[in-house]
Amino acid sequence: MGVFILLGFLEDFVFGSQYLANWVESRSNPQQYMFFEFTDVVERLFSYDMLFGVVVGSILISGAISMRRFID
Repeated sequence: MGVFILLGFLEDFVFGSQYLANWVESRSNPQQYMFFEFTDVVERLFSYDMLFGVVVGSILISGAISMRRFID
């Protein structure tokens, strides 16, 4: 987290751009994942963001399950 903040600061200071900050803002807004209209539910369920979340979540869960055997 600290490295990302440092990169964002350096990007703003050196290059004068806010690409990383805009990218994080577009990905961390929880209202974009809420369903207010049912017309685009299928598009949101099969989007790249949802696919990435499922892949990362399954990796984390499978890692936690496999690391549990080392506790005993």
